[in-house]
Amino acid sequence: MALPNRIPTIIKYIRKMKNQKSGVEYAKEKGYEMKRVVLAIRNRLVLEAVTNALKRAGFFVEKSSSQETERILTLTNALAATTLVMDVTRSGDGTFDMRMNTAREVRRQNPEIKIALLCDNVSDESSAYKVKCAKEDGSIDAFFYESVPSDYLADAIDAL
Repeated sequence: MALPNRIPTIIKYIRKMKNQKSGVEYAKEKGYEMKRVVLAIRNRLVLEAVTNALKRAGFFVEKSSSQETERILTLTNALAATTLVMDVTRSGDGTFDMRMNTAREVRRQNPEIKIALLCDNVSDESSAYKVKCAKEDGSIDAFFYESVPSDYLADAIDAL
């Protein structure tokens, strides 16, 4: 007998909940949307340090398992990423030219995304110089040296 007496209360509650905004809708309305970052970093130690720092700062972080432009592009589009962070290496699939091609493609499909590059300014000075020039000409939004603390990197990405 207790259940039939509670049915009107349950119905009122359900109607009230239908009119409520979801947490995501409320956050977007208030400007608290969670930042979504895609990391395309080959160096595993740097990748884990940056991932942990970004997660501690409240970011949603997804690591790209592939360094190919198409895979990175697919991941950034699927997540509607707000930021893409890639490292620049001397050889392999992380060279400066390959990263700039990826940055151009990502920016073409999502003009609002922020793109940052990580580089080693000690062992690869020429790539570090190219990355700095890319920032100066507006091809990327930020660059960081791999030697900076990961918590600083997370705060700087948050400020983009």
